Amino acid sequence: MIGERVRGPVGGAATAMPRLARIARPVLHVGALAAAVSALLTFVIPALTGRFSGEFEDFSIERTAGAALLHGTDPYATFIPIAATTPVHGLGFDYPPVTAWLFQPFAALPASVADGIWLCFGLACVVGGAVIVARTVLPARWPRVSLAVVTSLLFAPATYNLWHGNINVVMFLTLALALRAWVRGREFSCAGWLAVGAAIKLAPLVLVILMVRRGWYRGAALTVAGFVGSLGLGAVLAGPAALWSFVTGVLPVLTRQDGWLGNQSLNGVLNRAVGHAVLTVQPDLMALRVISLLLSLATVAAAVWVVRRGVRPRAERAGEFSVGVLAMLLVGTISWYEHYISLLIPLAAAVALVAGRGLVRERRLAMTAALAAVIFGVVGPLVIAQLSVPRILDAQAAPGWWPWVQLFSLPALSAAALMAALVVSLREPRGVGSGATETRPVVAAAA
Repeated sequence: MIGERVRGPVGGAATAMPRLARIARPVLHVGALAAAVSALLTFVIPALTGRFSGEFEDFSIERTAGAALLHGTDPYATFIPIAATTPVHGLGFDYPPVTAWLFQPFAALPASVADGIWLCFGLACVVGGAVIVARTVLPARWPRVSLAVVTSLLFAPATYNLWHGNINVVMFLTLALALRAWVRGREFSCAGWLAVGAAIKLAPLVLVILMVRRGWYRGAALTVAGFVGSLGLGAVLAGPAALWSFVTGVLPVLTRQDGWLGNQSLNGVLNRAVGHAVLTVQPDLMALRVISLLLSLATVAAAVWVVRRGVRPRAERAGEFSVGVLAMLLVGTISWYEHYISLLIPLAAAVALVAGRGLVRERRLAMTAALAAVIFGVVGPLVIAQLSVPRILDAQAAPGWWPWVQLFSLPALSAAALMAALVVSLREPRGVGSGATETRPVVAAAA
């Protein structure tokens, strides 16, 4: 009868879900408050009082580059002479010249003061970027801010950047802002934020091809022009010699084959699979480079394939951008563990798609997202905490060296699996998604 209470397992589950939501919401708010207090005690107060215990070696490298420019010397002077014999992860400053110029003010400050300012800024980037992602992607009825605070402060690749002072936090913020513009159909805003990100780390240039696929030709041109302009600005501010060093001495090193244990790119996976350039610098193998190039092209093609013009549900638009982010991380020659702070974007998109379409229908996507979250957020930090150079050398001498090395490819492989699951989900027939659509009309969105 209509109006009669549904009985049985289905009715019981339907009744339990609102009750579970009522319990989970206050628990999540308390968890967010606890995470914020913990961040205050762990990062902010120690930073402001000069008692922060993090290594902060990445920020020290960036400050050293800024100090070099203050003294009129080459910020890449320590990088280039040892590049032929030292693995990339041990080389030092490898960002574009404009980044070295931006770190000059930090180099002029006392180290403790500069560290404190950068740490607080980095924390703001992490939490702010996560809030932007959550409010852009997740359903409005969810406690999105609390979810963002909890996930950003508990996700190990994000906090890893805070402990080491890496600039990846800034790139994550620019990607979050570009995601919001992408979902809302704001072409030039998206292009601008991608250009800022590319000026810092180069990698966001991969996302330009998604803009072309969507029909955002002017936006794609603006991103490329902004990146080229940042190189020119670097030549003006840091000197043409610095730009020349970066182009001729740094970029060739960043594109060589690298199988180091922490490299979570497809290039790293392939090199470890054949035992090449894992602990030492070795000459590039042409066959391996061809395979890596073909695999990268296929990955980018898959990212382009999922993009559609016109109006599309919010979760699907976020999924498109997320596939591009995963492609960006996978096809680069080098993607360190800390670069995967940007994994927060595809994880949020996967959650939104599962929430809108149902767990039964999107169980494959839910499982691969959960797997990637566990590997990067739980397994990764546990392994990193146990690693040291002596242990690695001991493992190299043991009979099981090759299979042991392959285990370090699991993060990259889980990210590739998540990308594949998103591609499959997004290529289903139109009209199966859920959530609010873009506010721009079809003609404007395709322009």
